[in-house]
Amino acid sequence: MKYTHVQIKHLQIFHGTFVLDGGVLVRLQFFPHNSELLAMYMKEYVESLGLFDGESRRMNCPSCGHKNTFSVTNNNGELMWNCFHADCTVRGRTDRRITRDNVDNIVSIVTNNGRKKTTPCPDVPFEKPKCWSRQISQKGLDYVDSVNTSGRYDDIYYDVRHKRLVYAIRDNDGRLVDGAGRTLINARPKWYRYGNYRGGFKIGTSDTVFVVEDIPSAISISDWATGYALLGTSLRDEHIADLTKFKRVIVALDNDATDKALTYMRSLNTLVPTGILMLQKDLKSLGDNERGSIIRSAMLGE
Repeated sequence: MKYTHVQIKHLQIFHGTFVLDGGVLVRLQFFPHNSELLAMYMKEYVESLGLFDGESRRMNCPSCGHKNTFSVTNNNGELMWNCFHADCTVRGRTDRRITRDNVDNIVSIVTNNGRKKTTPCPDVPFEKPKCWSRQISQKGLDYVDSVNTSGRYDDIYYDVRHKRLVYAIRDNDGRLVDGAGRTLINARPKWYRYGNYRGGFKIGTSDTVFVVEDIPSAISISDWATGYALLGTSLRDEHIADLTKFKRVIVALDNDATDKALTYMRSLNTLVPTGILMLQKDLKSLGDNERGSIIRSAMLGE
């Protein structure tokens, strides 16, 4: 059956297959020159999955069709996706929410013969937003003190437009690749990612690394061990590649993520010696003496 420029109304999205009202199953294919339409479709598709904050999902790619190559992550309300197949470079990010109106406006373009080649979303290098300032507001300084990171990390900015304290995120070569902004006015989301960097935030020089959720927690332990923030609660391939370079890993997620911490410990322990630190309070909320004592005991295996 051949389709060209088919307008689809009242559709439902099921992992890469569109279901028409008449029950006819149609797999979407896009002409190479329709990159904008492809990007719009991918945004609508990943938003329709309904991932909760911190959840990641691996599945068949809805664009190229290869099995288990498509990854989607909800990081603090921002959705990021990528197909890892060599012939499919579909990737992107969005923080929009799906609505009935923009779903109804999707146009499907289905090719007749041959395998489609997708046009990738542009991989634009991260540029520091103009709204970032080195002049930190008093509320920002107060927050730094409250999470025990004062004097331990000074690569921070103040987002003058959105009133956020921004922790700069750099890759292993020291290049600015992202930023994590914490609201200072109780806005949502609490944390906002300015880029789409898939790695973690690392600070410290110890060969023992503590895996935590957020940047302040990582910074707060850097006097005693290396801190590594997942920037959420999802353990991605990029994280694993970083963590296996250490001699020992200790998973120390917040106490509301105990099940995930146990899962990550078991997974990592097959690659590198890994333990777990069960916390009653966030490390960043503890005083230096108590936090240092807990970290040293964990490093000694007590």
